[in-house]
Amino acid sequence: MYESIRLASGIDKPAINAAFDDLKVKRAYPDMIANGELLLALERQRGDQISFEGTCWFHLGRTVPDVTFEEGILPLGDAMPQIWNMLYNLLSNFPKEKWLEFRRNMESGFPDTTPGVRDYRLKAHNKFHWGPFAYLILESAFNDYHTSRIGTHYWDGPEVVDNICRCFSDRHSVDLLKAFQENTKPYVVKFIDYTWESKYLANALRYLYLTYLGDYEDCVPTMCYDGQAKKVAPEHILEYRFVAL
Repeated sequence: MYESIRLASGIDKPAINAAFDDLKVKRAYPDMIANGELLLALERQRGDQISFEGTCWFHLGRTVPDVTFEEGILPLGDAMPQIWNMLYNLLSNFPKEKWLEFRRNMESGFPDTTPGVRDYRLKAHNKFHWGPFAYLILESAFNDYHTSRIGTHYWDGPEVVDNICRCFSDRHSVDLLKAFQENTKPYVVKFIDYTWESKYLANALRYLYLTYLGDYEDCVPTMCYDGQAKKVAPEHILEYRFVAL
């Protein structure tokens, strides 16, 4: 994280920490500080405003190990056929025509009160929920996963997968979610978006400042990327890897 700040601002770790120390001694409650004040402190060190080329984001999820993201990161609506095919391939001796019938009913046939159906339709039919979504600070995502999992439950499985599996279990008494989790791995995809806003840098500074103070409780992932139903192009992906949690 310090290296990312250095690349964006030209200010190295000792100078950043010196700015943090200066802010800390001037405040009765050092953790009660606005993001903008942290950014101003860094710009005072630099001597002018900071701008940068783009912002790196971290997309989290869980999938089968042979996925390469060669198509980029797809929004949910475009990824839906792949999700359904992946889940079907986890089943043994289940007729394809029955699976297709189950999918049609999931889309419009089953009552909304069927487990998983209402939430599935909410996401599948509304582009507002399609993403792709990503977090700004990977370290805070790992911290969140090992504590509250407020924003990182995607590593256990995408919400839409959970919806499908819950419905399938209710209708066919098969634990498809267990099969999914046993045959998939959590992953991180790092990509760059060639836009920037000062609030991104300010949010990263807040994370560094709070961890520097030893205050981890407020370090939950809050700054998010929303692709607004447009895919992340493959050439914008910097790396992807499966992670051990």
